Amino acid sequence: MPCLLAVLLWLQYGKAPLPAFKLGLLFAAPGFAGGLYWIYISTHIYSGAPAVLSVVLIAVLALYLSLFGATAAAAAAWVGRRSGSEPVFGLWLLAYLVLWPLLEWLRNVVLTGFPWFALGYSQTDSWLNGWAPLVGVFGLSIPVLLLAAMPVAIQQARARWVAVPAILLLFSGYGLQSLQWTQASGDAIHVGIAQGNIEQDRKWLPEQQLPTVQRYEQLTEELLAEADLIVWPEVAVPGVYREFHHDLFVPLAERLTQHDAQLLAGVMRWDDLSAQYANTVAQIGGPGLAFYDKQHLVPFAEYFPVPNFVRAWLRSLELPFTDLYTGDSNRDPFQVGQHQVAVSICFEDVFAEEVALAAKDAGLLVNVSNDAWFGDSIAAAQHEQIARMRSIETQRWMVRATPTGWSAFINPAGKVQKRLPRGQVAAAVHAVQPRLGRTPYMFYRNHWMFGLLIVLLLLLGVKLRQQGLGARTT
Repeated sequence: MPCLLAVLLWLQYGKAPLPAFKLGLLFAAPGFAGGLYWIYISTHIYSGAPAVLSVVLIAVLALYLSLFGATAAAAAAWVGRRSGSEPVFGLWLLAYLVLWPLLEWLRNVVLTGFPWFALGYSQTDSWLNGWAPLVGVFGLSIPVLLLAAMPVAIQQARARWVAVPAILLLFSGYGLQSLQWTQASGDAIHVGIAQGNIEQDRKWLPEQQLPTVQRYEQLTEELLAEADLIVWPEVAVPGVYREFHHDLFVPLAERLTQHDAQLLAGVMRWDDLSAQYANTVAQIGGPGLAFYDKQHLVPFAEYFPVPNFVRAWLRSLELPFTDLYTGDSNRDPFQVGQHQVAVSICFEDVFAEEVALAAKDAGLLVNVSNDAWFGDSIAAAQHEQIARMRSIETQRWMVRATPTGWSAFINPAGKVQKRLPRGQVAAAVHAVQPRLGRTPYMFYRNHWMFGLLIVLLLLLGVKLRQQGLGARTT
């Protein structure tokens, strides 16, 4: 990624804003489309959408995502370009360093956000990840951009002005990796993951329901001898909690209590007050039945961001749409023994700030997901890399449970300690050490980026002053 980015910056330098913008689109759109090809699998193969519509959806999303980086390029070109003369390298680079993370953050919030492929994820395994507990994934884009700008800096005889801070950030990142912002708390927890390996195209078949339930019962029984906590994937059993309460979860609760263990089970839940379904995780065998309802829903999949009059029209047409429930209740961490466990469902772990906020008093992170929607594509690997960054930012263990593979135990340094085999029925137990305390990023999350906004305003002031001086001299 940094090498390709270096080529892009080399091509963009000295260009006017519009050509720089076009180059940004030409660079980013194919990359996003190639990285998101798995949307075709989920929308066409598993959901039955027309193939053409799935391809168009990928193209539109890729183009939309590429707009942010292209806008950063165009704005940096404008800031760093004097009227009718050569660009000012320092202003151009500083504008790029400020605008890129700001626009990535904007991509994190616009239309509920889609921060997939943030530049900082390219540094999950590099020395620079030592900065993640301080500035989060968006902050890592700054040293990456500095390194990528080196060819331009050399060509402009400004190499030392870029190389010195880049090298300092790189080596200080290595030193920061050994800095412990959090501390071990209490005894380790033996956590078990049950991976049922139910493919998405079979999951909701009526004849598959009983075998699925029996499989997860059997896996749970295998784990009970060692595990203090067992985790099932997102909506592991195909149905609503109340359908399984008496025949599945009540007997399971008794078995769990006998072994002094608890279960976090992904399942749907019907909310009577809102008359809606919720994507939830149920805590079984604990001090009492508790739920965590998914808070950050997927637009146009789990909720439809349309006005009420459009919603009424959709109902009148009897179209197959529904909004899942999300509310202020059922969003707190679970109490597991002496520890709190912060849960996220599916792509909720993509949002670093939300995970950091949920983890502030929790010693362990758990993510339940259903990457079976994307078949054997690279989506599961991408999702795991994102989860690893959440562990680094919070210095917490992350336990990920998925139905068909890439279930994993990730340590506070973001390293995978154990991963269940892909495409197999599997179960595994691993000891994880809960940790308390907060990293700097957990304290101020993305608020540090207001400092970038101040720098951006100063840059704009310099640019406007230059334009004013230029107008007076002409």
